[in-house]
Amino acid sequence: MSDTAILEVTNLHKEYRIFHQAVPVLKGLALTIKRGEILAILGPSGVGKSTLLNLLGLLDSPTQGSIAYRGKDEQFYGRDLAALTLTEKAAVRNRLFGFVFQFYHLLPDLTVRENVLLPAMIQYSRGEFHRRKEKLVERARDLIEKVGLLERQDFPPTRLSGGERQRTAIARALFNEPEVVYCDEPTGNLDSQTGEKIHQLVLELNRQTGTSFVLVTHDHDLAALAHRRLHMKDGRFEDSF
Repeated sequence: MSDTAILEVTNLHKEYRIFHQAVPVLKGLALTIKRGEILAILGPSGVGKSTLLNLLGLLDSPTQGSIAYRGKDEQFYGRDLAALTLTEKAAVRNRLFGFVFQFYHLLPDLTVRENVLLPAMIQYSRGEFHRRKEKLVERARDLIEKVGLLERQDFPPTRLSGGERQRTAIARALFNEPEVVYCDEPTGNLDSQTGEKIHQLVLELNRQTGTSFVLVTHDHDLAALAHRRLHMKDGRFEDSF
């Protein structure tokens, strides 16, 4: 793990309006995500963990505060990602971030290989994708092998177990070599034995690729593997350890 920051979050607030009433969820969070680290964010349901992850991943916008980018992409270096246009945010999500969700979000009509290729399908035009297809398929194959699913690369998600679906989602998240992968309860829908396999896979991929992982989780065994752990309470960080 490096001390180099990829993201520096300052004074992050998020509130929702319900029946014209402001309901604060995040209350002035400050946070740094470092290159190559595994960071776990813990806390009971309803404290704002998933809201924070959605803001960090540019799936939602904060009410106040900034998310300064300090990574390798020259186009966005030094900019407040929260202030980008929708088109720019889409480019950041595709190129710099990966996402793993509790319920996988795989497309059922595509094979494992096609699901892993989705970030490239989004990034490139149809013509450009076909020009690059051989190399892109080779990368998909390498990632599928890395997560232990090579024999199932032509299967649709409906023929996979829960753990296999989550491994497919992790391979997809890594396809564009993101700087940060955001994981929202990645083992929350899995039994303990399968969850342990996902724990070890995250550790292995972090060591192999140097990719940072931010884990929102109730799973204390998974959180114990992290380099840092932050505990949320009432929309703020209570402590770190």
